[in-house]
Amino acid sequence: MPRRTFKISSTSLNILRQDKGKLSIYVVVTFFLLFCGLVFNQFFLTESSKLGFKEEYELDPSVWETPKPLGQMSRGIKMEKNIVDGKNFRKKILSKQVEMKQLIRDISASMSRNPVVQQILASRQHFKYNENNTLKVDPSLEEHTGWDGIWQPVNGSSHKFYVYSAFYDNRDKPMIRVISATKTKNYDKVWCKLYYRDRQPILVPAGVNAIRENWNLKYSAAFLTCLLPNQTKQPNSEPNQTNQQESPVSLSIVAKLNLPASNQLSINYHKTGIVGANNSKIGVCVKPVHFMYNKTFQFIQFIELNRLLGVTRFILYNSSMSAEIACIISDYVKQGIVQLLPWNLNMQSQKEIRTEGLFAALNDCLYRSMNSFSYLMLIDFDEFIIPHQETSLPDMISSLSKRVFVQSGKPISASQVSSYSFQNSFFYLQWMDDSSISVNPQLTTLAKTKRKQKFHPPKQRSKYICIPSAVKEVGNHFIWEFHHGRTLNVPTSIGFLHHYRVCEFGGDDCINNGFIEDTRIPSTWGQQLVQNVDRISQETNCDL
Repeated sequence: MPRRTFKISSTSLNILRQDKGKLSIYVVVTFFLLFCGLVFNQFFLTESSKLGFKEEYELDPSVWETPKPLGQMSRGIKMEKNIVDGKNFRKKILSKQVEMKQLIRDISASMSRNPVVQQILASRQHFKYNENNTLKVDPSLEEHTGWDGIWQPVNGSSHKFYVYSAFYDNRDKPMIRVISATKTKNYDKVWCKLYYRDRQPILVPAGVNAIRENWNLKYSAAFLTCLLPNQTKQPNSEPNQTNQQESPVSLSIVAKLNLPASNQLSINYHKTGIVGANNSKIGVCVKPVHFMYNKTFQFIQFIELNRLLGVTRFILYNSSMSAEIACIISDYVKQGIVQLLPWNLNMQSQKEIRTEGLFAALNDCLYRSMNSFSYLMLIDFDEFIIPHQETSLPDMISSLSKRVFVQSGKPISASQVSSYSFQNSFFYLQWMDDSSISVNPQLTTLAKTKRKQKFHPPKQRSKYICIPSAVKEVGNHFIWEFHHGRTLNVPTSIGFLHHYRVCEFGGDDCINNGFIEDTRIPSTWGQQLVQNVDRISQETNCDL
């Protein structure tokens, strides 16, 4: 068998020689360091034990801002036998150790007085678990099953992190969907601790998905998703026989596994999942009431006109409102017309998060309504979706569901539609009131009959009525993500959004826009609206 020969180039040979030289140096240095360590360990530990040295140093309360300088150290110490064996050298070494500890403590004390350092420490302390300010957690589910519709902090997070509500979403992969507020980017990794009635808690990683409309501010409304196994085997089942995984009853969101949970959310729909509503009810969602809202009669107008239009129930979120508004709302709550949820999110509006975290509220309202309403309308107190052919919203939707529309050159059947979008038209408050209508107190929908002639295009200031069980994520003016279906842009001849407000860019220039008279509301519902507002004003015990 011929002998194989290998040729090595001169360059490769030089590299091998250099590597061999470096390796030799590394070996020598390593042995030297090990030897020095052994000698020092043997000498220092033995001699310090002989001296019986005991550190009794305590930090003096009068710590100076700038540490005192150390004494001059001798730079010419030689490791000679007569010095190494002497007690003088050992005392010097030990005294320098004491001085070094003193120096470290002084530097630490000096830094702690720095305002920047204090601010950093304070921000970290703010997000630590505080038992006095946190609701009780009951993993056993014996006393309670958590809280719903209350902002709760996430323990162990390095920044503001709050959770509000949780829903069992079984439309695709079984999951728990949590409404939360956290950093828009670079958020903490968190875990879902799932509590069951008949077995031990389960820990799964949480997905964090910022809700899309956030203006790129520091914080955003977000979905936390806790995936559940699709299927699990029965203890005595056949090898191929499986069943749907049950939903936990409640959960906690934690950032540090070694810290106790500081929140517990009850899980909506944990028995049924999302099944949709088998009715024709229409619900209304409104973003958080804030800035001590106090427009009492405009609020009553909002409720009563929408009831005339066919709305069944209203879901509101209370950040701040006047005592008068709170009194009126309490009457509606007692009648089952309004559901009012607290909204005490500890984030600065427009600087840290978009408008009181409205997208957390709108998406909470979406999921909260899925099994209660067939249709859901998301509007503000100065907005009304008005049908211009039918006399109620259910009749308008029923009429739309029987027609086929062409959009972007393609026909859209009723079975494809999961959201009806309505274009916006401004009724500017700076325009003169209709002189033919005199109502005290003034109601804007009756007094303001001039509207901007030009409509905004779809998705610009538009509002919508959606099928909540067909939607995954809502925005302020349109749907961001469907589970199924699509949006139909409703022709303005059928209906559009009446928006009563001052000029959108400030000043009074808007009154120079072209306008037309629109008396649809006063001519169709005006008389009944005035009677209803008068009745509420007389029957309430609130001081109006």
